Formats: sequence, C-alpha cells, structure tokens
Amino acid sequence: MPAQLAIAEQLSVGIVPTLLPGSAWQDGRLGMNAGASEHAWAEIERAFKQFHASSDRPNVILVPEVSVPRGRIGALKRLAGGLGAVVLAGMDFQVDGQGVVNRAGVFIPTKWPEPGPSHSARSIFVGKTYPSEDELAHLSSVVPPQVFSSDPTLWVFDAGPLGRFGICLCFDFMDVDRPPLYRGQIHHLFVLAHNKDIGSFAHLAESLCRTIYCNVVVCNTGWYGGSVAIAPYFDHNRRPIFQILGNQLSTAQVIKLPVAVLDAAIRDGTLEQDGVRVLKARPPGFGI
Repeated sequence: MPAQLAIAEQLSVGIVPTLLPGSAWQDGRLGMNAGASEHAWAEIERAFKQFHASSDRPNVILVPEVSVPRGRIGALKRLAGGLGAVVLAGMDFQVDGQGVVNRAGVFIPTKWPEPGPSHSARSIFVGKTYPSEDELAHLSSVVPPQVFSSDPTLWVFDAGPLGRFGICLCFDFMDVDRPPLYRGQIHHLFVLAHNKDIGSFAHLAESLCRTIYCNVVVCNTGWYGGSVAIAPYFDHNRRPIFQILGNQLSTAQVIKLPVAVLDAAIRDGTLEQDGVRVLKARPPGFGI
C-alpha cells in the first residue's frame, strides 16, 4: 500500500444477511440444496445491484458463513471487481484432503485500492478453526459421514488507509485465545456467522469492541437475525451503529465505521478530534 495515502476518516461496509435456514443442509447432503443455492445467489446478486445504485458504495462487503453456493466463486469475483469493493463471503461446505472445510473467501478487485471497477478479483481463503456442535452433528449425518478439517491460521489484512482487519467464522468468535492476538493490531473485526445464539454474539461484540479496542461487525444469516455493528465511541448512543432484531428478515445495508480517529487512539491514545472527545478510553494495559 503506498505510504503517501492518508488514513481514511471512515470505512463503508455493506452487510448482506442472506436468508438461509438450517434445512438448506438436510437430507443427507453436505452442501446446500438446489433451491437454497438459487435463493442465496439471487439475494447476493440483488444486494450488489442495490450497492451499485447507491450514491455511497461500500468499500467492504460482508456475506454470512456458508452463504455462497458451490460453483459461484468466479461469479462473485466478477461482482467484487465490478463494484470495486473487497468482499468477505462465507463459502458453502467443501471437501479437501483432510475432510470438510468451512471457509470464507476474501475477494480483492485487481485494481484495488484504486477506485473504480475491475474485470475480476484476486482471492484468498480463510478457514474456520473450531466447528460448532450443530456443525459436527451435520457432518456426521451426511452420506457418507464426514470429519471437520480445522484451519488454525489467524489472519490480519492490511487495507492501508481503510485500516487493518481480522476475520472470524462464527464459532471462532468465541475463541478466548484470539482477542489478545488481535489487540492493538486491527481496526475492524469482521465476523461471518450462521448463528442461533444471537444474544451471546451481541454481548460478545460489545465486550470485544472495548477489550480489543476496535470496530466489531457480526454479519449473521437473516434467518436468525442478530447482525450487529459496534464502535468504541465515547457517546453511548453512537456505539451501536447497526443491529437487526427479528428473524427471517432480508435486507442489504451500508454502514460507516470510524478509521482515522480510531487509528490515532490505537497508536498514541488520542481520543479527541477537532477538540471534541470521540472515543472511549483504551482498556487497561493497552499498548504495553
């Protein structure tokens, strides 16, 4: 990333909480059924059309865990390139040499960070470390039964003027070993989920926003709801930037996260901007 690019004031994030019920992976199938695949992809395409039509296009787009059907990676790369946005999207279950992988694709337009569309996008895949109990039960019920292939790698992505970000896939959000590794290293934590326990994730998002000291965004399936975004603002009413309460709701939304003021606070503890207090104080021991 060119050093001369100044840190951005804000990051625009598009959230696409696709509507996929647990029944999409039943009947002894590993991947989602044909009807669910068509529905999920139609929702993703519709959201990208909405973002294209918006006067404020997102810099980053989030799609929940296990939401992108098999065979759609090439099409998603073209959508990411055409919009000029980095896309973080949960892929449907796939099999590697060790078992079933649950992973997210990070699709980076070929001209990025230059503004404007690209013909396609580069891709990096981030794997899940810890499967949930429901996930393991599903893998053992398919024909033939499958085992989960764990990926222990912890990723930090440097988006230059838009800040650094980490990615968690659903149950990995509960991993107590991750927050100390992320602390002071990222501006944004993005969580791609297919999670029923939305209350726990909302509370955890608020907690980690303060203890890691970063923006936290959970993009959950709209079937359960509970997508949430929170920033460490000083004013209590500003902290919850976005939240979906209610289930079986289909929507696409663009939100804004602070970057420049948060970067200053992470680096040297500056909490003000233009003489006005903006952020909460850093947690005890931060930076030591």
